[in-house]
Amino acid sequence: MSRGTDRLSQRPDTLYFAAVTSEPAARPKPKFLRLSQADLVYCLAVVAVYVGAMLVSIVFRRFPLDRMAVLAEAALTGHLDSPTFKGTVDTVEMGGRYYVAVGPLQLAPYMPFALFHTLLDWSGHLIDTAVGIPAALLALPLARAYGAR
Repeated sequence: MSRGTDRLSQRPDTLYFAAVTSEPAARPKPKFLRLSQADLVYCLAVVAVYVGAMLVSIVFRRFPLDRMAVLAEAALTGHLDSPTFKGTVDTVEMGGRYYVAVGPLQLAPYMPFALFHTLLDWSGHLIDTAVGIPAALLALPLARAYGAR
């Protein structure tokens, strides 16, 4: 028995295991965190286009209040109907009242803005920008997967 253990103790440690260094090896960054200069330019261009479009829409277009903002404000008062929904898309009329046929998750982003009436006018623009910018940035890896350089 001691003869077998003597042979194992005479062998170098690196035969079965990697040599231990004093400092751990640096971990490479995950692929999604590695940005080239072109990726950074794309990201900045997306943000600039979205913010520019939002500002142009706010200053020049002067759209009326978003239907979802009206619905969020009505929901906070306990009603899910509004006479302003009459004749619009996805509207259902029941007993002389007009409802928008949407799910609760579509209404959820508007609820914090409905609490503060001064922010309600900006809610559609801010939500569109907050959802659109990440969606456009997530499209970059998809475009690269299909061969965009």
